[in-house]
Amino acid sequence: MSFLEFFHFDKDPFPLNSSYNYVFKNKAQFNIIDEVVNNLRFYHGIYSIVGHSGIGKTFMLNQILMQVKNNDFTFFICANEKTNLFKMFAEQFSLKKYEENDIIQFISKHYKNGENIFFFIDDFQNLNESERIKLFSLLYHLNYINIIVAGDKSIIKILKDKKFPFLKKSIRKIYKISHFSIWKSMRYINSISIQALSLSQYKQLFGFFKRFLISFFSNRNINDINLIASSTLKEAYKNKNSKITFHDVFYAIKINLNLVKENLYFKFQKIFFVILILISLFFAIKIVIDRQFLLQKIEIEKSIDEQEQNFQNFF
Repeated sequence: MSFLEFFHFDKDPFPLNSSYNYVFKNKAQFNIIDEVVNNLRFYHGIYSIVGHSGIGKTFMLNQILMQVKNNDFTFFICANEKTNLFKMFAEQFSLKKYEENDIIQFISKHYKNGENIFFFIDDFQNLNESERIKLFSLLYHLNYINIIVAGDKSIIKILKDKKFPFLKKSIRKIYKISHFSIWKSMRYINSISIQALSLSQYKQLFGFFKRFLISFFSNRNINDINLIASSTLKEAYKNKNSKITFHDVFYAIKINLNLVKENLYFKFQKIFFVILILISLFFAIKIVIDRQFLLQKIEIEKSIDEQEQNFQNFF
């Protein structure tokens, strides 16, 4: 018996890859998906989705792709350091040649047939410079194509590279995807685990404080949450616990200690800077208040001296 059977799951609620079995309704991300899909029809250029690993960028790209691929020309790749853009393009569309002119002619033919042209590139930052030049060259010659890219924050610098001044006019929008809040992370854990359960076995496996611990020690993105939550379930299964215990959660945190340390480091770094800013504000305000008191004291002493001088002159 596996831990999935033990808890009566239909599917793995926390898979450790990007093929999530269940969609968590993140309103902000779905609003971006709708906005991109609507704008693609009217404004050609580059749309960029930026965020940390596991935040949901690949899911968003796939959702956009699903909505535009019918009756249109779409090319989708997940880039790495060895990606040969034109070669992958040729393989995907069964082209014998993959020189730039061959690619341009092929795309132009589809555009003349009334198709919109969409390039989807996940992990865009992994493309080496020569491959990025190829892509930007295509955009320069075919200003009607749409390029939708996703990746980490470094792609903002890539897209604003001064070597390609025409890119500035081509960038339509850069969408920055943030981490879940603690409460949204907790809601994700509860929602996904319940959706994965058989209807006849409806129950809440993760109590409030267990969800809080997983959310706090994860980096509040789907990958990290899934990793710790999956480890928690497996530990509970090993101990034959029908409901998650604190021991199960702390064990999962322990075996994912490298991940937790990294996340806590950034959390405490942020807390340190917040405290530093608050201390600086406190002393700045204190200096201003002390200065005001000093000025008032000087004014009072000056007034007293003047009154004493007047009194002496009177007599």
